[in-house]
Amino acid sequence: MKILCNENNPVFVRRNGVYLLIPFCELEEGDYIPQLRSTVGVEAHRSGDASYDGWLLYTEDDEDVYPEDICFWTDDDLFQYVEDVWYDFGAVAMNPETECIEAPWLHFPTGTHREEIWHWFEHTFSVRVHDLMYGKGGRKNVNA
Repeated sequence: MKILCNENNPVFVRRNGVYLLIPFCELEEGDYIPQLRSTVGVEAHRSGDASYDGWLLYTEDDEDVYPEDICFWTDDDLFQYVEDVWYDFGAVAMNPETECIEAPWLHFPTGTHREEIWHWFEHTFSVRVHDLMYGKGGRKNVNA
């Protein structure tokens, strides 16, 4: 069952070259939202419109964006998204001797050690890498 999305639901963004998971209400001008393939033009704010008493922001193209457009509604929704990012990481070429990536991925440069990226997953998404490798989704990714 989905719950109503609000200003505190998490959004995955790139800010200053680093990917973060932050509450909708903390979005700032210049944040890039991968789900929209767009950049925030104005920071998140409460609407002044009498017909909508909630949070919104605008993209650089002046498109309205509401929390329900980009937020994760449940823990399962978030975990599914994190799994998708994890599988994307699994496709990155890795040097088996050094365990470092051989191409840039997200904000990580070539040569970043696998465990540094694992720690980023755990810190950013509050998940265990073990769960991503062997858990909830049932898929195993031997590359990651």
